[in-house]
Amino acid sequence: MAAFDQDLLIPPFNKLGQLSGSSHIPYYTGIFDEYEYYLIKDEVVNLDWLKQANLSEPMLEVGSGEGRILSELAQMNLACFGIETSKEAIRRFKQKQHLAEREIIVYEGDFFDFKFDRKFGSVIIPNLTIHLFNDVPTLEQLAKKLSSILLPSGKFAVSIFCPESIQKMSVNYKGQTFVVPFNDDLGKERIMWTGLKFEDQHRTMIQNWYTQVSPSEGFLSADKQRFWLEEELQVIFKPFGLELTHKYDGAITGGGADGFVTNHLIFTLSNN
Repeated sequence: MAAFDQDLLIPPFNKLGQLSGSSHIPYYTGIFDEYEYYLIKDEVVNLDWLKQANLSEPMLEVGSGEGRILSELAQMNLACFGIETSKEAIRRFKQKQHLAEREIIVYEGDFFDFKFDRKFGSVIIPNLTIHLFNDVPTLEQLAKKLSSILLPSGKFAVSIFCPESIQKMSVNYKGQTFVVPFNDDLGKERIMWTGLKFEDQHRTMIQNWYTQVSPSEGFLSADKQRFWLEEELQVIFKPFGLELTHKYDGAITGGGADGFVTNHLIFTLSNN
């Protein structure tokens, strides 16, 4: 994930950031990594669409987290790899690695900078994290990287929110602040303040988080997601030889986005 961007702070989080003892850290690190794990641990992983897509091996998951999807893929007897920046997520994955029937290698590092020692039949970004790639140059960088690490006729699988879900968020999250109780990795009860601000122009949503871990110490984070449309991805990926070949419908079950409808897109690398 990118470094913390103070320009993304919205009221009242911009004031919280000025408090003595308040530290700014990227999301998916430290206490926020623990919070994210708490949020998603009850989500149901449905990989039926990946089975239908008949993706080629070896497979690479970008942003593999604590390995929920990798573990499912391994149980399907697929050769799969992951890449993840969060040391804590990789640690959680290694703790349950013994449950997998096949060994799974997870590379630690940034996907864009990492020099892979192999090419892949398929690359997947299944957890809607494509929306964290929030500008066109970054998506172009993603497409360029994909075209360099995919085997001929390799496939890129990605999940996005459907237009109806984006419209729902634009109505519900114009400016909302709420509190979420959660348990950290040690089981201690904590409180997370969360702020959301949806901006219609580019279908972006700014998210802010703040939690107090002691009377004199608190942590603050922020990020921005851009909700891409299917046709936008087609236009951006096509110059890099990636053509949309399949589309599957889905929905999120459990977690904070329960019931939101998604689209799963399969792009295939042309041999030209």
